[in-house]
Amino acid sequence: MEEEFNLIKETRLIKKIKSENSVNSKYELAKYYGLFETHYEKGIKILTDLVYNIDLNRNWSDYFDDIWKKYGYENQSERIYRFRNCIICLGLIYYNYGLKENAIICWRYGIKKLGDRFDSDKIKEYVARYYLINNEIDKMEEFLLNEINNNTSSIAKILLGKYYLESASDIDKGKSLLSNMSMFNPDISECLGIYYYKSEQYSVALTYLKRLESPVIPGNRKNWRGFLYLGEYYNNIEYDYRNAHKYYLKALDYLISQRDYDINLLYLPDKKFSYDEEFIKDNISRLNTLANDCVKKINYQIHYPLVK
Repeated sequence: MEEEFNLIKETRLIKKIKSENSVNSKYELAKYYGLFETHYEKGIKILTDLVYNIDLNRNWSDYFDDIWKKYGYENQSERIYRFRNCIICLGLIYYNYGLKENAIICWRYGIKKLGDRFDSDKIKEYVARYYLINNEIDKMEEFLLNEINNNTSSIAKILLGKYYLESASDIDKGKSLLSNMSMFNPDISECLGIYYYKSEQYSVALTYLKRLESPVIPGNRKNWRGFLYLGEYYNNIEYDYRNAHKYYLKALDYLISQRDYDINLLYLPDKKFSYDEEFIKDNISRLNTLANDCVKKINYQIHYPLVK
């Protein structure tokens, strides 16, 4: 996201802080400062104060539970959500401006403070990705295996299993980690479906990929690759170009939706960390081409129905 620093926008956010004095209004201002190299240190200061004020001045269980509403009227889930966002955003600002070690320290600090009682899966994803993109694979495995051994959450199994399969570094371990988990998780279904498709085990692949259409927990915009491979299955295996066209368009719609979410809603897009603009552009172009090719094949079948 490229934009000029806007003093009017800054003034509005500061006025909002003075009127509300809420964690959320301060967080929004910090995110805005974090967009600019000339102002990011102000963002770090605000977020650091927010995080450490919670840590130093309040009992954690008292703050998050807060049944007497001593610290405002947000419920527990909202408080945890705000704190988690502050930790993630602070780490991203550190990372985006070259303070990588500070980023990983920040995220691991957040995981430790949330402990076993409160959900820190999103922060764990950032830690794992940090180690992955900085080619610290041993540290990533150590971190995720420790999470698995402590049985704190299923996200570590998903992340490690996906890494083993997608990197082909340990196929058996990857399948073992993912196959033993609930199949009501679209990320697992997508990962296993793509693996089996690439392994030319098409019937198994279809079983997993079709779970993305489950009415219980269906796939979402993050799972656009799964719908791409459903399109590939119908296009290349079944020669069912109408279904292929449908799934290519669904994958395209989800990919564009994910791109717009990253750009517009995150507000501090972590381009240097996990947002690959060229990759998204290439795949939008690819999906458009695949969908258009299916239309041509459908029209050809109309005129020559005996030819696949």
